[in-house]
Amino acid sequence: EDRHQEPGRESVEPEGERDALTSVPIDLTPALSGGLGHVLVIVEPTQWSYDDENWANRPRARWVQVTRLGLSVFADAGSVTAWVTSLADGKPIGGATVSVLASGVEAVTSAEAVAGAEAVSGADGLASPDIAALTAASAPRIESELAFLATKDGDACLLPLGWGYG
Repeated sequence: EDRHQEPGRESVEPEGERDALTSVPIDLTPALSGGLGHVLVIVEPTQWSYDDENWANRPRARWVQVTRLGLSVFADAGSVTAWVTSLADGKPIGGATVSVLASGVEAVTSAEAVAGAEAVSGADGLASPDIAALTAASAPRIESELAFLATKDGDACLLPLGWGYG
């Protein structure tokens, strides 16, 4: 099964008055595997064009993740601690792999440095990937270019570090 393809397009006619705030359910099940996964959802008016000057009519893109994993990251200038928990009950999850993803990682030439950017959580849910080589390679905008990925048993939770849009 190739989950990297567009699962389909669907037209939905929202109920209610035009230009009124309305909740419209969108079934993401076809894009998920076993009820879990990551989906880029793009919503746009059927009659929209690039020439439309009404900003409210522009397409909206949102990344949606469906996961059982919670991921919190605590970082300072020299270290990172990731905490993996269950979203169902808040209990720590041991044995999850926590990887550090960086846009500047291609600048790292040492295989050990790349491997060091990954750690497995203990019974307390804590993992401490070594980011020293990544920060040296990615400087000065490291906060906006790092993301953390926790994986276990086919589930994945992605957490970008820094400020984002929407």
